[in-house]
Amino acid sequence: MKRLSFSTLFAILFASLLITSCGDDNTDVKSVYIGDYTIKEAKLAETLQINIVYGEDTMDVPIPVGQDFTEMIQSALLNSIPDCDPEDSYIELHEDYSMHMSCAASDFTLNAGTWAEQSNGTVLVLNFNSSAIPSAPNGFSLTATDVSLENGIMSSTVTIPIPYDVMKQAIDSSGQAILTEDNDDPFMLTLTLKFNKVN
Repeated sequence: MKRLSFSTLFAILFASLLITSCGDDNTDVKSVYIGDYTIKEAKLAETLQINIVYGEDTMDVPIPVGQDFTEMIQSALLNSIPDCDPEDSYIELHEDYSMHMSCAASDFTLNAGTWAEQSNGTVLVLNFNSSAIPSAPNGFSLTATDVSLENGIMSSTVTIPIPYDVMKQAIDSSGQAILTEDNDDPFMLTLTLKFNKVN
């Protein structure tokens, strides 16, 4: 009788431990990255070589690490919302891993694609559809590495293809140089990208 009672007690304890451990395995943990983000800063992380005409000379010129590309990246990624300045546009990362774009100045929302979290949250993949990036008929996938979120700022490193025409407009508008056709299309910009978490 004592042996039976001990065996029964052991079985009950084992079952309760098993149930407790299963209960602690919470698969419904929400990502810390769920929220709304504006692009705060985009700076060159690796030197970029470009070929330009300056005065009467054609030359290769390095664009140094730290060069600010914030306005260009805001325009390239967030210009698909009608009647909204790119700096007023934001990206929404939803709990169901859908991604939307919205404007702070209106109620307009655009289904922009999907997103995924990888490598224990150090990598985010933003899969923009063609509605979000009309210049990319098949959509565009942006992989952000070294991702961290501290004090409402999400930091990452990304490599973004910038079409030749976009870069040419930016260089030519400076009035100091003209971008030649002896450049890559697209330009591959490796940037440190920072987002403000606004919600």
